[in-house]
Amino acid sequence: MKLRTKFLVCFLTAAICLLLPPVGTGDARTTKTPFGTGADAGSGLLKYRDACVAVRVLFISGDFFKELRQRKTLNGVEFSGKKQKTIYVNFPDQLVVDLEAIAFRCGSKPAEVLLPNRSEQEMSPPEYTVGLMAKPSFELAWKRGDEKRPVALGATQEYHYPAGMRWSYVLNVPSAAVPLTESLEIDMSLRSGVCRLHMTANLDRRVSRLVHSTCD
Repeated sequence: MKLRTKFLVCFLTAAICLLLPPVGTGDARTTKTPFGTGADAGSGLLKYRDACVAVRVLFISGDFFKELRQRKTLNGVEFSGKKQKTIYVNFPDQLVVDLEAIAFRCGSKPAEVLLPNRSEQEMSPPEYTVGLMAKPSFELAWKRGDEKRPVALGATQEYHYPAGMRWSYVLNVPSAAVPLTESLEIDMSLRSGVCRLHMTANLDRRVSRLVHSTCD
């Protein structure tokens, strides 16, 4: 199996694993990226014609999430440092949100992309996927219960890795005094609204967060 195919299988497997809520105390599930160590916070999957796009959401802020642990208490989820001597209540003042996207040809049964006998040609997305993924727009809001607070986005950067049909959309999100238990609602619009993907990103790993979406 070629390197590109292996990467795609690993990426999709990681997205599916977000559905499996761990039990008890543990480190935040983290991933190393070019922008820092990110905590896996959610994922989404959209289909446009014969192209499927898997999106993973990562929260990044220096080494903050690398050292973060969470455990269930009688009062809900509690976050602490690795040695559990420091209790954390809020996010750092500034948060980098990395949306990692990878496109593949999904056909009628997207789950079959994980089968070992799929060739690279079968998995490669259609050429029009490049235009679909270019210059998306985003709307974000912090959510606590039924309350939503729109986020004024800072700088947004887009990175395209053609060899693996991968994209990274890096968003600078103000998060001062935002509790770690809150969720970040993300609305991603592709090709001027032809495709829309709504994702809920949070650190509570007990919650299943894989969202499916289709396009007009």
